[in-house]
Order: sequence, then structure tokens, then C-alpha cells
Amino acid sequence: MLVRRPADGHVTKDLFRVEKAPIAAPAPGEVLLRIEYFSADPYLIRQLNGLGNYVPKLSPGAPMFSRTLGTVVRSKDPAWKSGDKALAVADWGEYCVVDARKLVRLDPVIAPLPSFLSVMGHSGLTAWGGLLDIGRPKAGETVLVTSAGGPVGQASGQMAKIKGCRVVGVAGGQAKCRTLVEELGFDACVDYRSADFEKQLAAAVPNGIDLHCESIGAPMLDPALLCMNRHARIVLFGIIANYDNTPFVLKNANRLLDCSVTLRAFSVSEYLSRWSEFQAEMGGWVRAGKVKSRDTIHEGLDRAAEAMVALTTGEGIGKQIIRVEAAGTAMKQAGADLPCQEQ
Repeated sequence: MLVRRPADGHVTKDLFRVEKAPIAAPAPGEVLLRIEYFSADPYLIRQLNGLGNYVPKLSPGAPMFSRTLGTVVRSKDPAWKSGDKALAVADWGEYCVVDARKLVRLDPVIAPLPSFLSVMGHSGLTAWGGLLDIGRPKAGETVLVTSAGGPVGQASGQMAKIKGCRVVGVAGGQAKCRTLVEELGFDACVDYRSADFEKQLAAAVPNGIDLHCESIGAPMLDPALLCMNRHARIVLFGIIANYDNTPFVLKNANRLLDCSVTLRAFSVSEYLSRWSEFQAEMGGWVRAGKVKSRDTIHEGLDRAAEAMVALTTGEGIGKQIIRVEAAGTAMKQAGADLPCQEQ
């Protein structure tokens, strides 16, 4: 549950609490999901501060919500049966009743279930649409990816490599940078926490930047603008540094004009209609080992607040995912009925 909004825009653990409530019964056209995983997503920071444009609104006294993965345990819709795996926007908890029309069917044979919250989910879809459709990378170009350790950044960088580009990441910490280079195939990665970050960034892109994938906002975009080639493209995936309503101010904005740079912001909603196309292409890359994901799994519902804080501190790598230890699992192992039987 969200207890209150941040007083100063900063996310802290005391903004949240865990409560117990009765498990609701699904009405016709609904299903009861046992939630197995849910994700802490950057857009939730805007929601916490009352700035989100998402529906439903996130308000104090109400449950947190985001994309979740779960198993159908009771269905009042003929298209779904007990045991089906599904992706849904649902409340953070052990169980949730969901409108069956808004469920997305999942096949865990295609990829591990948690990946449907990262590289095979909406983070991957964001990277896929933003990089390939808007950015249109060309072989031999230099691509810079900020927040490269995040789920969108990881996928963007690896797809740019598939397209024959030289890929440079920006991430926080040497360990994260090593993972991106040694495990995910980035050509170089610059630690933005370094004292001489701007100097290191310029050295990492000696031929300039042709395509820039930006997820942080002005603090990362400003130094990148100094390295832009003429007719460079910037894809604005997000501005997490400004989600607390900090003004978005670019000191080097004149470089946009000087280099005839194209900047395009977008929302993942623009690509929801191409979900099947994305799943087929990304699924092929994942199975072939060409796109991998390194995500952070928090164990237990009581660690959800920790995952939200990690969004703002840069702790962990990839998607912040919470694995829910549902009470129903223990009950089933003990031989008891799940609390979803017909009464």
C-alpha cells in the first residue's frame, strides 16, 4: 500500500506498508490470479509524486500496482483456465482479480517467466520500438546508451550490436560497466560516477555519436550533446532524473541546432499493437543468445519498498523484480485447498 506521497520527491521505504485483506472472488469476465512476480517501474516514481498520466491513478491509501506475472487459479471467463500463465496490470499482492480482457497469455517455454517483465516484456518492447523504429541504427554507426544497465538500456545496446553498430554504454559503477562489456557485448561503458566522466565519455566516442538512446534526462543528455555528429538522432526513452518534477534544463541545447539533431520522445503505448511482431523477433534473439538480460530479483512481498528505492539510487542491475512468496503456495503444499474454491 502507498501510505503517503514523498514530501520532497525522494522515494523512501516508509512511504509503503504491507497489509492483509480478504481474497476477492472474480465476477463473470474476470479471473483470480496468484501473483508470482511484479516489477518496480520508473514511471511509478512520477505516480508517487502525483504527476503520472496513467490510469488508474496511484493514490495514498491504495495498493501499488504495475505489470505482474501470475497463474490463473480461478476463472470466470471461458478463454482462461486454471494453470494458465498471464501478464497483467494488477495490484501488488499475493492474489488479484483482473479483467480477463486485459490479460496477455504467456508461454514460459519461450523464455523464463521473469523475462516477460524485462527483455520479453514492455521494457523490451520500449527498446525495440525506440531503437529500431525511431532510431533506425545503421551498421558502422556509434550508438550511445545511457542507463545502459537498466532493462531498456540492456536491450537497446544488444539490438544495436545486432545491427552492426559500435555501442557505448553509460552506467553507474565499475561492476555494472564490466557486466555490460563482458557479458552483454557492449564495446565500451563509461561510469557516470567517475570524477572525469565527461572526459571519459568523449574518449569513448572518438568518432562522435550518431544515435543516442536517452533514459536519464538532462544530466546525461547535456554532456552527450557535446559529442553529437551532424544529423545525429536522439531517442528519448525516459527522463527518470526529472520524474520528481525537477526542471528539465539543457545547458548545451544550442548543439541541437548546430548539429541539426533530431530528438524524438515516445511512449511504449505506440507499439502495443505490434506486440506479436515484437515477441517473435525478440524471442528469436533471446533463444539464440543474441539478447540477454541481467535483472535484480527481490525475494518476498516485504522487499517491494526496497525495490522502489533502488529505482532512484541505481542499485542492482536490469529490471527491479519482486518475487512474491504467495500464501497459497504453502497451503497447496500442505494439502489444503486454495482460498478460491466455489462457496
